[in-house]
Amino acid sequence: MSWQYRRPDALPQRMLVTVGVDPSTLQGLCTTFHRVATVENRWRLDNEERGRTIDVCRLARPLGAIWESRIATNEL
Repeated sequence: MSWQYRRPDALPQRMLVTVGVDPSTLQGLCTTFHRVATVENRWRLDNEERGRTIDVCRLARPLGAIWESRIATNEL
């Protein structure tokens, strides 16, 4: 079981830091978001994270209000 199914009761947060999330997904979750960095490593070795964006998102609703419908899904 992952944390997505055993979350704290209250999740009032409205700020989110994401890694590698598609901008179209962020548009549906956030009122605003902006890129703060891109994942890189000093050896420029390719891996799953290299080149992914790191974004800061201001959620349209509190995290707890969207948890079950948008976060805790069975999609891999």
